Amino acid sequence: MSGIRIFAMTHIIYGIINLFGLNSYKDFKNLLTGYPNAVIFVIYGFGIMYGIMCIFCGTKILKLEDWARNTAVILVIVSLFLGLFTNPVALKNIRTFYGYGQQFGGADLDTVIKGFLVFAIIFTLYELAFVFYFTRGKVKEHFKK
Repeated sequence: MSGIRIFAMTHIIYGIINLFGLNSYKDFKNLLTGYPNAVIFVIYGFGIMYGIMCIFCGTKILKLEDWARNTAVILVIVSLFLGLFTNPVALKNIRTFYGYGQQFGGADLDTVIKGFLVFAIIFTLYELAFVFYFTRGKVKEHFKK
């Protein structure tokens, strides 16, 4: 039961981080240069909806509502697949994005790239752990009561 609480609260925090990361459509669009504008817009819209739903589902998972667990798992799986396609493009475009004069607190480009990779790995591992945890039979039983 405490694992459910921990994951629910981290999912709420994850949603907040996600929303802060999407504060500029222009920056997001620059990082995904190479995709059609319509695709970038849909991915950006999903990102905003995903952040909101992480917060909402996280609060409902705390109340052991099964629909929230199911919804969160599905959205996390979609996010994992989107990450497979968007992270390599964003990583490739960081050099161009950095060249546009974006400020990264005085960090050099290598530090920015390493930071991007570290966060991408941490977020991917979190999402994989989330799916693994909430699809286990013992955890599902808590939501059926």
